[in-house]
Formats: sequence, structure tokens, C-alpha cells
Amino acid sequence: MVAVNKRAQYSPISPAGSTAHSEQVSGDTSRFNVRQLTHDELVRALIEGELVTEAQVALVRELLDPSSTSNSQSVSDALVQQGVVSAETIEFFVHQFPILRSALNSANLGLVMRSASLISARQEAEVLRYQRMNPRLRFGEIAVNFGYCKQGTVDFFLKYLYPTGRTVHRVPHSSIGNRAKRALDVSGALVGLTVTGLIYIPLAIAIRIDSPGPVMYSQIRLGLRGKPFRLWKFRSMIQGADVKQHLLKSETSGQFFKQKDDPRVTRVGRFIRKTSLDEFPQFWNVLMGDMSLVGTRPPTPNEAMEYEDWHWKRLNVKPGITGEWQVNGRSAITEFDDVVKLDIRYQKRWSIRHDLNLIIQTVGAIFSRKGAC
Repeated sequence: MVAVNKRAQYSPISPAGSTAHSEQVSGDTSRFNVRQLTHDELVRALIEGELVTEAQVALVRELLDPSSTSNSQSVSDALVQQGVVSAETIEFFVHQFPILRSALNSANLGLVMRSASLISARQEAEVLRYQRMNPRLRFGEIAVNFGYCKQGTVDFFLKYLYPTGRTVHRVPHSSIGNRAKRALDVSGALVGLTVTGLIYIPLAIAIRIDSPGPVMYSQIRLGLRGKPFRLWKFRSMIQGADVKQHLLKSETSGQFFKQKDDPRVTRVGRFIRKTSLDEFPQFWNVLMGDMSLVGTRPPTPNEAMEYEDWHWKRLNVKPGITGEWQVNGRSAITEFDDVVKLDIRYQKRWSIRHDLNLIIQTVGAIFSRKGAC
């Protein structure tokens, strides 16, 4: 039999989506008029939901006694014993999954995944909090972006538990997962970080002498499909500049702030912005995979809260240190919609050759002291 505690107090999700906190489940699903999964179906569900792999199942089967008549029943036990999947997850698929699958559900995906012990209560709360900030993003999409679960797991639940309300799965942009682009990013990041190491000490001294505060500046930005990450720069503004932004008037219209003669920028800051030296720490973000050498400008969460639906298309690719906007009239563009149009144009025109061309244009702009980044 499956290794689950049948006497344990359990809180199944009813087909209507509520949680029966006092319900004691003993493995009998007959009261709900549903058929319990066979052990082979259980293993197949775990594989389809990307909770275990075919190789892991094959390995535990080899470890079992081939002469045993309960071989198939012992696979789930062995997966638990090997630490591949938790006993709580097995228990969910034994007791709750058949019930949920048998009726149209209004239970939210977060509650389902928490009941299956696939995410913690803290992770669920973080996703929900972020979703309140970005209501256009779906729970499963955010959970995958945060690294709390796999896309295949989300797709599995959407397929079997929400068949009528399933959303269309977004086809990822062709640049996502492209090995050549990633190789270009990694090699470029290593070169960029080498240069960053060489200029760090003189820049650090100049920044600290010019104004009090840390050498580095970091800010939460949104990356691919709204995934948050911490972006790094050399500090070019006075300390506490973020809280003073509301005192200034933006020279642009739309969901981003820009002022040509920003009084918060220090003397050293003007120089490193003009030469794009402030952007060099972002090569670390590229190496970590949060950014690319070429992409779109990463927005702040506050900016994204003001997005219209079509603006979110710009987050279908990774943000970049440089891109169409940076090399095609960055200073002259004052309409946010025009920035988004450039970002979408980049996505349509994307190729490794196009990325290389934009990098070359960026380098030319830097040496011409136009400040491309």
C-alpha cells in the first residue's frame, strides 16, 4: 500500500473550493462517488506533473524485488523513502486529487498546491502579495517565475482541475532558452565583470569622495514575465534619491521617469552616466540569468502597476543592459508608448546577428560619449 498516514487529520479541498478543516480522510473516496487512482495512475500523475522523472521511477523499480506482487504499489513508497517526493504530496494525490478532478472547481491554484505540499504557506503568501501588485499576472505564472514550482506542474493542475477555465499557455519568445544567446550573454558578462573589477577601486574612491553613501546601488526591477530581481549599479545619485523622486517632475509621459538635469545626480554620477560606467555591475545580473546583454529596459514594480495590457508584451523577453531604445534615440524619446513599440519591434526582429549589431552600436555610442546605456 501507499505509505500514508490514514488516521492523520487532513484538510481536503471540497469540489466547491472550500476547505473542510475537520474532515478526517481514511483513503475512502466512495463518499464522494469518485474512483481512487490506481498506483500506476498515481505514478503517471507524478511524472506528468513533473514531480518525479521517468529515470527516477525506473531507478526505484530496479531497487524493488521483481518477484514481489506488490511491486507497483511499492513504487510510491520507494519514491518517498528516496526523498524524491514527500509523503504529504503522495497523500494529496491519493485522497484529494480524485475528488478535485471529479467536479468543476473554484478552488484557487495556490490552495491546491499548498494542500499538495508543493509550495509553503509563506511562498503562497508571497505570490499572492505580488499578484495584488500585478493583477494581470496569474498565480501559476508568478510561482514559476519565483522558482517555487515547475511550469509542467502548473500545466498539469490546469489541465485536470480547471479544464473549462484554463488559460492559454503563452508560447515563450524564441530568444528564451536559446543556447547561442545565453553563450553570448555569459561570455559578454565575463568580459564585462573583468572590466568592472579593474575600474571598481578608482570609481569607488571617486564616488565616496564626491558624496556620502555606498558605492553600489541596488533596486528591485521586473524581468522576464514580471519576475522580480535585484539590479545593481554604481551609485550615481545622492543617498536617498528614490524617496525624493516625487518632488520632481518627469520630462516624459507614461510609466517611466526621466529628467535631463536631475538635481539628485552627483558630479561623478554625471560622468559615469555619460560614459555608461554606472551600468557595468549589471553584468553580474546577466551572468546570473536575470538579464541579457540585449533586451528591454527592466521596469520598477511601481511602473508596472500602471501598465496597460499591451505594455506587458515588453516583458516577454529578458531585460537587457542595452537594446533598441538605448541605441535609437533614448534621450529624444519622451513617450512611454514609443519605448514599448521599440521593445516589441526588437522581439519581432530578434536574432543573434541583431543582438550583435545592437551591441556594436552601443559600444560606438559609449565611445562617442552619448551614453547609450
